[in-house]
Amino acid sequence: MKNHYKALGRMTQLTGLPLEYAAGLPKVELEGFTTARVECHRGVLQYSENIVELGGKGAKIRISGSGLGLKALSPALAVITGRISGAEYIFGEDGE
Repeated sequence: MKNHYKALGRMTQLTGLPLEYAAGLPKVELEGFTTARVECHRGVLQYSENIVELGGKGAKIRISGSGLGLKALSPALAVITGRISGAEYIFGEDGE
């Protein structure tokens, strides 16, 4: 496993890509209180007006709030809009 991390480190140095992209880890960005962007997700696990839960490598990603909706969804990116009150990673519970 140590060699795997070394290889990822070398690859990020050579390509200039952040480690989370090289490792396939999800990236969550909040834009104010109304938009959340999740890159490198693994699909929608739960969807309601109050919770959007996405699969991710190593954890689930839960966006909570009110009036939530999916503005965009592709294999690479999910854009969630509405009144966002929280974003969290959930480890275990079927999140690898």
